[in-house]
Amino acid sequence: LWKYDKRVYNGAPVVYYGMQLLAIDSEPRLAEMVGYTASVLDALGIRHGCCHTEIMLVERGPVLVEVNCRIHGGEGTWAPMAEAALGYSAVTAMLDCYLDPAAFADLPVVPSDFSVHVMEAKLRSPVAGVLKSINEERWLAITRLSSFKSACVMVSVGQPIAKTIDACSASGNVNLQHESLEVLRRDYAAFHELVEAGLFEVH
Repeated sequence: LWKYDKRVYNGAPVVYYGMQLLAIDSEPRLAEMVGYTASVLDALGIRHGCCHTEIMLVERGPVLVEVNCRIHGGEGTWAPMAEAALGYSAVTAMLDCYLDPAAFADLPVVPSDFSVHVMEAKLRSPVAGVLKSINEERWLAITRLSSFKSACVMVSVGQPIAKTIDACSASGNVNLQHESLEVLRRDYAAFHELVEAGLFEVH
């Protein structure tokens, strides 16, 4: 269960700032949303394999945004985080489903009992042009966050960079992982402060 953090950025209404892996009991209405998702899959006749489903919780209850017979996207950078937190991911679960039914049967129905807490934080660009430099001081501060685990930077010096207005124009992401949820949330906020201060200089 991944919870998206989407905000207004560069005039676009739903830009990804990040996402957090949640245990089923971490928020009051998650179980209701999971039940709703299962009913959607039943209604569509989806029985086997991975399914990427996006649900929005509004005042009247869960609302379907998207359902696709595919695995979660995002270059798969989320998979190692899920495996660190849970001991499995959608990728390993899918493989077990087809190759090791006994292992698949042992998986919990919903995620719980986290070993660590994890979040993905998105790199965003307020500028467009040819990338001249990435601010070394601020990037170093990001890599020194207590929960910093890895980074996937999708832009490089000398190449074009676009203003971030959607998932496809994001500049990359940073994976955060820590035993303490408080530390993780603090680092996530600090990361976004550093991004807002400016990481990219363009020609």
